Amino acid sequence: MDITIKETGESRKSRAKTKDSAYDVLVDGKSTLFLYVNGQTYVLAWNGTLDYERLHYHMLDDLPTHLTDMRDLHAWRLTATFQTVGLAVAAMPFPLRYTTTLPEPKTVVFARYDVMKDREFVYAATAANPRFGDNELALERPHTALFDERALTWILDHHEDTTLRDRVASTEAAAEIRQAIKNAHPRQG
Repeated sequence: MDITIKETGESRKSRAKTKDSAYDVLVDGKSTLFLYVNGQTYVLAWNGTLDYERLHYHMLDDLPTHLTDMRDLHAWRLTATFQTVGLAVAAMPFPLRYTTTLPEPKTVVFARYDVMKDREFVYAATAANPRFGDNELALERPHTALFDERALTWILDHHEDTTLRDRVASTEAAAEIRQAIKNAHPRQG
């Protein structure tokens, strides 16, 4: 298994103006993840798969266990933004007691979950519903949150290429992605 992280051509051209960087993460020569790094956050995006009927569980229960300590849930705040069938976009702030007020996943075309803790950004996760033609998933984190093996495991578990989890050595791959983030913005990584 060979992992290569290559800055995109467009990123190199625009970096002087924006200071943002974009990378293709290739596994055995095949584009597998997209990494975008700006001054405050990094985003990993990929063609994914998850049980969309359990969307809220995946994004608000399962994913956080792979990202951060769950002891202070009472301090977390959620803003969920949904594009649903027949409704443009609705942004809704919630405490994490959310289950009765979020829309039915089968009506959601696109969802974004922004999670804050004590006014600090924890993560954002987005999911397009493949039922409506797209299957992109993305995870955004602040630079202060180290990208680690647990986060990569969640990504690989929800990647459309189901063989990745067996082929990618998560520790080494996470270290390479972490280094790319650090190289893009050395003072913040």
